[in-house]
Amino acid sequence: MQVYCAETGDLKQYIFTRKPKDLPKFNILFSFYYTQTIEPYLPYAKSIIVDSGGYTFQTSKSVKITPEEYFRKYKAFTEKIHKLPCVDGIFELDIDNLVGYDQVKEYREKLFDITDKIIPVWHKTLGLQEYKNMCKEFDFIAIPCTQDRNVKPKSYGKFVKYAHKYNCRVHGLGMLRPKVLNKVPFDTVDGTGWFKANRFGKLYGKKVNSEYLRGNRSKLIYIELINHIKFQEEMHKKWQRYHND
Repeated sequence: MQVYCAETGDLKQYIFTRKPKDLPKFNILFSFYYTQTIEPYLPYAKSIIVDSGGYTFQTSKSVKITPEEYFRKYKAFTEKIHKLPCVDGIFELDIDNLVGYDQVKEYREKLFDITDKIIPVWHKTLGLQEYKNMCKEFDFIAIPCTQDRNVKPKSYGKFVKYAHKYNCRVHGLGMLRPKVLNKVPFDTVDGTGWFKANRFGKLYGKKVNSEYLRGNRSKLIYIELINHIKFQEEMHKKWQRYHND
C-alpha cells in the first residue's frame, strides 16, 4: 500500500522552504486545482499522483471558467507531465455531476490517448454495475472514501476484493483512517488529515494554543509531515507482501 500526502497548498508554503536533503522523499498527491506548477514538488517526491481537482471544481463558488476550458488546461498539463518518472498516476476529470457521465468518458478517452497512467474515478451515482465494468476494463481505478460520500466503511473491503479479483488496483480518495487501512488492502490512498494542527489546531490529539499556532505554523506542519512520512512507511511495510511490491 502506498499512502499519499494530499496537497492543498501547505507543502508549497511551509515545507518547500526547506532543502530537499532535510526531508526523506515521500508520496505526494498533487492537486491541479490549487497549482498548475509541478516542478517545486519534484525534488521532494518519491511518487506523485495527480488529482484533477474535479470535486473542488464542481463545488467551489469561485470557479470562473467553463468545464470545457478547465479540461483543456488539464489535458495540456497532462501532456506536459505524464512522462515524468515520479508521476505514477493521473486522475481523470470526474465532474459527471456537472457535465454528465458520457462527457466524462469522452474526457477520459482523450486523456488515455496521451498516457496509460490515467485513473478513472467511480462514484456511487454511476451504480454498482458500472463499478464492476470499470474493474474489468481498467487496471487502476479510484473510489471516494470521505465519510460524507459514496461508499460505506463496512463495504470498503468488498469493493477492493472485487477489483483485485480482476487484477485492478484501487485508490481510496480521502482515506487516511488507520482503523480502516490496517484491515483493508487498498493499493493506494490519500488524504489531507495529516496536517491537523494547521486545519483544526490539534497536534497528537491535543489542542494547540492558537497564539502558539500562529507563530509556529511552519514548525508544526513540519512535525506533522515527518509523522505522516513514517505512517506512509508503516503502511507500505504492513501490506508489502500482500501487494508484492
